[in-house]
Amino acid sequence: MNSCFTKQYGNKAQKATYALNDNINDILVSGNYCEIIPAWGNIGGLYPSWAWGIVLTSKNIANFIGVATVSKKLAVAQYSNGAWTKIM
Repeated sequence: MNSCFTKQYGNKAQKATYALNDNINDILVSGNYCEIIPAWGNIGGLYPSWAWGIVLTSKNIANFIGVATVSKKLAVAQYSNGAWTKIM
């Protein structure tokens, strides 16, 4: 790895942003470990103008924390038991 890159970013792995709409099963983790995924989209149809943030997923549950793009307000939602629930 280039020393300039290492100095600027450390040894952190870069992750691609995932487009999350109605496709949560593509990233849902069923095991006991947690996956953290940068994401943007309508988040199961809850944010029609889209939101961007992170998804934490483990044990067939996903939690989205981000910002709704148009309102510029906190966007929080949870996926469990086969459905998304908007918290904020």
